[in-house]
Parts: sequence; C-alpha cells; structure tokens
Amino acid sequence: MGPVGHVIEGRVRVLGVPRRPDPLFPPAPGAASPSGVPSAPDVPSVPGAASSPAGSLSARLPRSAPGPAVFDRARLAATRVALYTLSLDDDGGALEALAAGHQGLVVAGFGVGHAPAVSAPVLGGLAERLPVVLTSRCGSGSVLRETYGAVGSEADLQRRGLINGGLLDPYKARVLLRLLLASGAGRTEITEAFARLG
Repeated sequence: MGPVGHVIEGRVRVLGVPRRPDPLFPPAPGAASPSGVPSAPDVPSVPGAASSPAGSLSARLPRSAPGPAVFDRARLAATRVALYTLSLDDDGGALEALAAGHQGLVVAGFGVGHAPAVSAPVLGGLAERLPVVLTSRCGSGSVLRETYGAVGSEADLQRRGLINGGLLDPYKARVLLRLLLASGAGRTEITEAFARLG
C-alpha cells in the first residue's frame, strides 16, 4: 500500500484525500484548537469516518460520500499533469514546452498566487487549452481571490482562466488535478472540486 492507495486487479484504489495544511505550530494532541475543538493526533482520515479532526477535508465532505474512489490504472498512468514553480524573472518561455504532452498544469506562484506580469499572458493562453491550477509556492496559506488587481495578480490570473487552488499546496493540487482528469472531469467539475476541496 502506498501513500495514496493501492492497486487491486489493475485498478488504483484511492484511500486518502488532501487535507488543509496544519498551522505553523499545531496544538498538542488533546489541547483545544483555535476553533475550540480538541485536536486529534495526525492520523489519516477516511471520508465518512465517525470522527475526524476539525477542519480536515473529510470533516467537510458529506456523510453520504461513497467509500474510496476507484480509478482505472491505465487511464491514471496516461494522465499527465505538470508542476511549474514561478521565479522572479520568469518570462513564461519554458511553460509552452512543459505544457506540451500534459493534460493539466499546476503553477506555484508567489505568495498569495502572483506571477510576473510578463508571464501572465502566457499562463492565460495555456488556461484556454488545458486546466491550469494556481497555487502558492509558500507551502501553506491560501491563494487569494480578489484582493490584488495588477497584471499577474491572483485576480488577473483567474480572469485569464486559471483555477484557484485555495489552500492546497502545489503537490496536493497536482494529485487532485490528475485524479480529476483521469476520472474524465471537465473544466467546470474541476473548478467546482477545487472550490470545494481547496
């Protein structure tokens, strides 16, 4: 069994779901968290389980959620999602080549989801052809939605068609996007999934 699941009869069985990042200094097990709910030890949670830490993804899923999702192993293996980390002087020149041969792209932007102004049109052009998810390269914290409006800001990139990754770090966003694409989800379903799970 791997960190995501295991293979049964040629099909990948997903056992886990992405969770929101823990605060910088999480409370000790059993101590009250800022929400007033006692914290639980860091154990993997399963959708529909009887109890789960407050704020975890499984706590936000409906109780009627089915068991672990099952994906066709061949289809999952054929689904390619690239991960690209932006840098300060990035002109987006490498993005076209990277996106070729991939069905999706996760971009790790600055801070709350920003990119150099010169790379914004390139990212927008890619978002017209394939799902591009905007995340933060910081490792924790959310991509904002409508705070900044300059070229390359999170609001500008979302107007250009990038999908807000919310609180998911780039690695978790890549896993989620790959699973969604492998399941046949379209842009609308992908956007809704990131709005709900990110």
